Amino acid sequence: MKVNNYLNKLSTYLNRLPDDELEDVVNFYKEYAVEGGLTEYKQMEECFGTPKDLAAQIYAESATKQVTKKQGKKMNGTNGLTLAIAGICTLPFSLPVLISVIAIGFAFFISFVAIVFSIVATLVALGGTGIALFLKSFSFLIHFAPILWLKTFGGALVLISLTCLIIILLAFVVKFVNKYLTIALAKVIKRRRKDD
Repeated sequence: MKVNNYLNKLSTYLNRLPDDELEDVVNFYKEYAVEGGLTEYKQMEECFGTPKDLAAQIYAESATKQVTKKQGKKMNGTNGLTLAIAGICTLPFSLPVLISVIAIGFAFFISFVAIVFSIVATLVALGGTGIALFLKSFSFLIHFAPILWLKTFGGALVLISLTCLIIILLAFVVKFVNKYLTIALAKVIKRRRKDD
């Protein structure tokens, strides 16, 4: 007797399963037989037992899966209700904590904006003064005052170069912070994916 006879008997014993599930089960054991080189009825019986025993085992597994799914659905609803009640009960404590966290976050944001604004204002002031001195220095050449020209021209170059140096340093700091934050964020995402 061939493998197909075994599978036909198995499908008759599994007639209470839905059609799509029955088809999946039969296809699974057919593929298993092909990959395992099982070609005879006796080989299938040695590997899986009689078709009736295998059908009983498949019914037991199917029933276990359905019970587990139903329990999972019940638990999810219960967990949501429990969390809602716990949230309401902890409201007197959690509301002030939430307000404090929001206030601290807002203070950090305002501080960050103030620091950025002060850095930009300093750079504009240094650069603007440097450019103004640079342009003013040429008026001393017209009046034939080379010493004043050298002083204002040198001061202008110092201010402009200082502004450029601060901008370059800021670019390096931003690049470093961006790299550090990207690495930290990637680690957090990787940890969350592991936990899931």
